[in-house]
Amino acid sequence: MKLDAQKYREILRDSGSVTPTFAAPDEKFREWLSQKRVPLPLVEFLIENAVRDEVPIDSGCGGMWTPEGIMENNDQKSAILASGLLAVGHSIIGDFIAIDLTEGIDEVGYVSHEELRGDPPADIRDIFDPVAASIHEMLAEMAAESDDYPAAQERRELRGGRLSSD
Repeated sequence: MKLDAQKYREILRDSGSVTPTFAAPDEKFREWLSQKRVPLPLVEFLIENAVRDEVPIDSGCGGMWTPEGIMENNDQKSAILASGLLAVGHSIIGDFIAIDLTEGIDEVGYVSHEELRGDPPADIRDIFDPVAASIHEMLAEMAAESDDYPAAQERRELRGGRLSSD
């Protein structure tokens, strides 16, 4: 899993009109992540880079959640986590920004909020559109262009449904 705290923090600082405040979350966040079997490197990354308030991306294409937001949204949409993905933020149209928890797979992308309504597929990965190999790469892309979701769908189709791991 590609996690670069420095690049992640720089992108959050540089891509929003709100300066993020990083603060240690309550212990219940670590416990929740552990209970959900989130890999330890990602647990440490999320703990060390927790934001006090939601951080919007200036281009208007979404934002990153607080630890409370991560827990609340994943508990409400438990099928995301049950499919091995962890939602950590949202796009402008309401899709979830999700990190793939599969060992050896470095993918971050969108989970369609529309397809989660009603009768979602048994495996949420069927509606997961990977767009980057790391969360900081995805945020940089989001900040650069606001129409990233259609581009993500097109890239996924061109790659046969998976990102390359290079």
